[in-house]
Amino acid sequence: SGVALPQSKMTYVGYYWAFSAAVSNGVIDTMRKQANAKFTSNVELVALLEITNIAVLLVVLALQGQLSDLVAGCGDAHLMRFGVGSAVLKVGSSLVYQRALQLSPMSLSVPYLAFTPMLLLVTSYFLLGEKPAANGVAGVLVMTAGAYALNLVSGKGNSKVLEKVMEREAAAAAAADVSTAVASMTVERWSE
Repeated sequence: SGVALPQSKMTYVGYYWAFSAAVSNGVIDTMRKQANAKFTSNVELVALLEITNIAVLLVVLALQGQLSDLVAGCGDAHLMRFGVGSAVLKVGSSLVYQRALQLSPMSLSVPYLAFTPMLLLVTSYFLLGEKPAANGVAGVLVMTAGAYALNLVSGKGNSKVLEKVMEREAAAAAAADVSTAVASMTVERWSE
């Protein structure tokens, strides 16, 4: 297990990871949009992205000396069911999201990801029993309302495109949220 950090350092580490994730997601979404022209199929592109994710995970585990933990976890049938289920949902949501990026401008597709925390509040409550704090719910509501307002303004005159984007993004967000909850359950199970 890791070394415990003082609370003040944990806050800065959290901000660092949040900022890194935001920048990385912005870059990867732009790259995914550009890659649509270079790949003949969304399946090829998503497969490349997922293989890259796995490779990075294996390198990080190897550098931390935890590959043996991964191998040990593969012997747990319950853990493997959750892990495989989560992976299938992740790939499915990535395929739907890639299709939405292919059909519409990023300015219409990406803001729908702001709805993910709203769905995650619901799925984490029912699947994990997590009860969000009032200020957390308020923050999610403000963020979701902002994304909705942004899409109302961006989508004027593009009702057919916006309708297709909404369908695909809703499916991608729901699958990603369930995948995240299943992955959390997997991590909890594995750490017991």
